[in-house]
Amino acid sequence: MKHASVLCFVVFALFALVLASCAPATATPTTVPAPTTAPAPPHPPHPLAATSASANPTTAPANPVTLEVWDYQDPGPAEGWWTQFISDYESQHPGITINRTGIPEKDYDQKLRTAIASNTVPDIFFVIAGSNLADFADAKTIQPLDNLVDKSIWSPSLISTFTHQGVLYGIPSYPYMLPIWYNVSMLDQYKVQVPKTWGDLLGACKSLRAAGKIPIALGLQERWEIMIYYDYIVEQLAGPGMLDKAAIGQGASFTDKPFVDAAARLKELVDNKCFPDGVGSLDQNAMAAQFFNGQAAMMINGPWIIGMAQSSAPADFKMSATLFPALPNNIPGTEKDVSGGIDGFVISTRTSHAKEAADFLNAFGKADQSYSDTNGQLPSVPGVTPKDPLLAQLATYIENANILVVSGDRRLPAAIVDDYLNNLAGIGLGQVTPEQFGKNMADAVNSKVKK
Repeated sequence: MKHASVLCFVVFALFALVLASCAPATATPTTVPAPTTAPAPPHPPHPLAATSASANPTTAPANPVTLEVWDYQDPGPAEGWWTQFISDYESQHPGITINRTGIPEKDYDQKLRTAIASNTVPDIFFVIAGSNLADFADAKTIQPLDNLVDKSIWSPSLISTFTHQGVLYGIPSYPYMLPIWYNVSMLDQYKVQVPKTWGDLLGACKSLRAAGKIPIALGLQERWEIMIYYDYIVEQLAGPGMLDKAAIGQGASFTDKPFVDAAARLKELVDNKCFPDGVGSLDQNAMAAQFFNGQAAMMINGPWIIGMAQSSAPADFKMSATLFPALPNNIPGTEKDVSGGIDGFVISTRTSHAKEAADFLNAFGKADQSYSDTNGQLPSVPGVTPKDPLLAQLATYIENANILVVSGDRRLPAAIVDDYLNNLAGIGLGQVTPEQFGKNMADAVNSKVKK
């Protein structure tokens, strides 16, 4: 998703580490898979929490071990946290040295591609869940982790996101989800219930329109905003993993009924005037402004809007979040799943120290409470409650989900991402029918993916 202008707008403290793309690119399938970038959750300042990297010191290895770790560079509170964490870890693990290199986001992809091509990949490196992870796994650049790391440390919904063809390849960090945010006072004023079902959502749109309000803020210039609606709908109607199958034309097709029905549900929102007039001329900043200034009652967006609200909304503005509503005849349980993104760390197949690298990642996971508190972001492990009540609400949604569903523009093959976004925007503009969407996407898969 393309959140460049939103990220620049975020003032929820030091928001420089970008875990997801300010101008995301889905990994380009090449002999050497190209990493992508992805949008980041906010990083408000918190006092550095004490970190215990390991409960007990370990026996020093026979020979000293140095682990090279590459991560995005964050000039904010994360850098201080990492310095303390690594110091604690090394003191508890004699003979182990951790060389963490923080690389600016703009340089990371190229530096990693060069390292892969020259067989100088670090032992542990940052990666994005979705097609990026899959490309690395298929190219055997990263190791399976099922028998290396302690999977019980992390939330099952996030561990599931880091599997490829049933095998775990990464450990999660930096998660974010995209709930429906709503203006509490506006819904109360117009006696509109927080939508829990599809019928509730359509009814809310009707009531709010009658009151002269925009039910759901939306902009189509960046296109990812409307994609999130389809991602949620198709997950419920087609089922987990089916979008990925349709995207490669193996086991499903975009012309199959669940995919066309999902497009029809999206069109239902358009036809019921749930979105603003002139949506094609609006960008994400305009979308956020409509929500903050009281024109629109609801909006789908990430946790970074918590920080945006502090500078852009009136002092008495009160918002809350809810899950995407359950659709009629959905696959049971999918209404609990959340859409968003997550990044994390993988272990290179070239490392000679896989066991030590896995131990370091386990320790990183166990330190998630202090990491989340320090950086003001959503946790990756169960039982961690963020200090901010809205973040705590999102953390509960993630913990209760079966899976955090990675957004379509980060899951689909790079060759058809623009087709996906353009056709969904076409539905939003009334220019593409559900049937045309299915055919257009199936044709794109056949000509660009299966060629």
